[in-house]
Amino acid sequence: MSGKNNKNSRHALDPHRVGCIRLARALEMRPRAFERMVREMEISPAFVAVRPYVHVGQVMETTLATSGRASRGRALPVAWFDGAAAFQYTSELFTRHYGFETEALSSLAPPPAGLLQQMRTINSRNVLTTSLLRVLGRLQRAFLETRDPLMLNVLALDELAADINADPLCPITADASRLSRLMRHLMLGLADGEVVMAPTLCPRPRELHRRYVDSVVRAEQAALLEHTDTGALSDDAIAMEVQERYGMVLSRRTVANVRRDLGIPCSRGRGANDGYLGATHGFSPLQLLAREVVRTAAPTVGGVYELHACGPDARRAGVIYIGSAGDLRKRLMDHLRGAGTNTCLAAHVADGRVWFRYRPVVHRWRETERQVYQAFRESFGDRPACNRMSP
Repeated sequence: MSGKNNKNSRHALDPHRVGCIRLARALEMRPRAFERMVREMEISPAFVAVRPYVHVGQVMETTLATSGRASRGRALPVAWFDGAAAFQYTSELFTRHYGFETEALSSLAPPPAGLLQQMRTINSRNVLTTSLLRVLGRLQRAFLETRDPLMLNVLALDELAADINADPLCPITADASRLSRLMRHLMLGLADGEVVMAPTLCPRPRELHRRYVDSVVRAEQAALLEHTDTGALSDDAIAMEVQERYGMVLSRRTVANVRRDLGIPCSRGRGANDGYLGATHGFSPLQLLAREVVRTAAPTVGGVYELHACGPDARRAGVIYIGSAGDLRKRLMDHLRGAGTNTCLAAHVADGRVWFRYRPVVHRWRETERQVYQAFRESFGDRPACNRMSP
């Protein structure tokens, strides 16, 4: 019997390790699930019993949103940007902070060790969230104020973690793993009422390259429509425009790769505003294919849509699928649920690195889909990777 106890003690995790595991699990909880966990803990008999020894307070430098913006909803963000480089939280439970009378709690029989650990975990998540939003508000203020994705700065998670660790108000150690877990389901509201996912504020260089090149080519196409004697820009010329407008230095090869990612033909194919670029004129900007984004950004009307992916399995321009539907939001949600038998597309969606863009079409959206699909084949010589047959 003693041998069994010794074996268990050798494999027992130390309290610090247990705390790290509990924090990791709490960080990856969806905000609504976290809010429910805190509420249920505060009405539990164990918490009521120790309530005289616990101070229920609020994380420093946090404010709550007005009742209108804090109203309930499936796609409710954790906090709203107030237009002054700060966030207002939609629930007091997202700012909850507990203080303990440690000696008094330790003297209880039995000591509420599990409850103490849970309260410390809640403190850690809320303090880390507050510091994260404070740093994001400072580093990405231009985007938060304008809602212009071209105003985003490249921001790696390691860089973000370093800024958070320099925050004297955040005693919790931040690293890329913890921030990735925390931000995965974190929604933020902007001053104009739009809702974005927190990872949107940490774009990779490649994502900004795509936006910059797309912006330059869109401006080029507008100029071509107004001045027929204006020629389409070469890849070198696009690189020069990107550097002049956004201060980003791109090589000609990078521009060519990004252009293919976006489904943009070379300058010869763009000269007459035809081909795939012309067929997709009027499409929305690219947005991450995520449930919260689709609920707020995709309309419930008919239209044609396009899915992009990144990674070694994405062929031809990163455009992996062209489709249409009578209800764009429902169809995109179906893709997220894995409905259907398209295993190629399901694999990309499961990877979590798929973007969508669309154009509403009130009538004859299937015909519009065929036109876009045919333009893609004519421009690139093949179908999108996950389209199994022509529409």
